[in-house]
Amino acid sequence: MIIRVPFLLLVSLFILTACDKAAFPQDPDAPIAVQEIVVLAQSGATSMLAGQSLQMTASILPTNASNQKVTWSISDPSTALINSTGLVTGLIAGTVTATATSTDGWGISGSLTLTIDNEPNGDPLALYQKIYGATSIYLDGNYVVIKTEDLPDHKSPYYLGTQWETALYENYNGNNSQFKLNPNRIKKQNMTFKIPLNPAPASNPQATPLGSIGISLNGVPFYNQYAGPSQPLTFEVNSFDQTNGHPQMSGQYHYHWEPLYLTANFGEDAFLGFLLDGYPVYGPMENGQMVTNGQLDVYHGHAHATLEFPSGTYHYHITDQDPYINGSGFYGVPGTVTN
Repeated sequence: MIIRVPFLLLVSLFILTACDKAAFPQDPDAPIAVQEIVVLAQSGATSMLAGQSLQMTASILPTNASNQKVTWSISDPSTALINSTGLVTGLIAGTVTATATSTDGWGISGSLTLTIDNEPNGDPLALYQKIYGATSIYLDGNYVVIKTEDLPDHKSPYYLGTQWETALYENYNGNNSQFKLNPNRIKKQNMTFKIPLNPAPASNPQATPLGSIGISLNGVPFYNQYAGPSQPLTFEVNSFDQTNGHPQMSGQYHYHWEPLYLTANFGEDAFLGFLLDGYPVYGPMENGQMVTNGQLDVYHGHAHATLEFPSGTYHYHITDQDPYINGSGFYGVPGTVTN
């Protein structure tokens, strides 16, 4: 028996079977699933040194996936650590895999294998030797010991009445019309900084103390953003000399703000010293732009490759807004300073 199908019905069936699925509109409210995650390291690095940090990035594909969040994990926490933003910190030599996993529930992940090396052959103190104001620099186990007499190598009104007055005294010639010389004068110190050779993030970050929190290239200490316990620099700033430094009661000269003598001589984007936790301090400019507090974390730093650390590291930046050098505390575990 022959079954006759109406012509219009045949045409309709042909069109339906011939059409691609993409021709049918999808539910606009349906979530777009993650299909792939590409993990890369800052500057395309695949290796780093123990004690340094390297920022990972996770690119979600497709780029319009509904859930762009990932969680980070590391294959061997005894060799390296990774935080919630993908910052890897090498601990010892070895190989690890950093993995980013989508939180959309489908378990899609991407990873990158990193090789962690010990300090390369050569002088492990080479970078620390840039602190030209130090009287001595040497290793003591896993610490770098830096000694300084804290005598700034630039002129200052605070050399008035000292044995260095003839060579280094200069009347104030800065831009602060409210400048007033405080009663203290620069005195030679006997300061010893002991900082980690291989800094690592602190599990319980410590607040920066009053007094010295780090050392600059010319051997002058960095101080934090306070004039005293919970006292801002509102009035004390008027005693800063033309290089943004001044001495406290015992004659210890120091910087709370940008050390203008150093940035004028080495550049506003230059490496300027270390804080007590062993992480470096850089000037107020990066990639040709002034750094703002909004670009930095609560500790007043961030991580990526620099000239001195091509594999990347966490580092602090000096800015023109409170907290100037360091914020809520040390990012790493601080060493010590004695005088």
